[in-house]
Amino acid sequence: MPVTAREILFHKTFHEWGERMPIDEIARKKWLAIPESERKTLEESVFCSECYVTTIVDYHVESIDFNIVLKGKCKKCGKDVARMID
Repeated sequence: MPVTAREILFHKTFHEWGERMPIDEIARKKWLAIPESERKTLEESVFCSECYVTTIVDYHVESIDFNIVLKGKCKKCGKDVARMID
């Protein structure tokens, strides 16, 4: 069975680089430059392997391969989730 892009992102995000990296200030500034209404939409459209579409909570912002990545928890089940914003 082929590996999906989401599985690759989850693996890279939570396993290869550890549970948490220091907050990336450039990524944080890019994230805050996005209008609040768009940030809310992005926060509410995150993939969870248990719940499918969910809201990310208790997240922090990082930069991976020049993209913004939100890492946090699923609002419904509490599992680790990530959302890449390119």
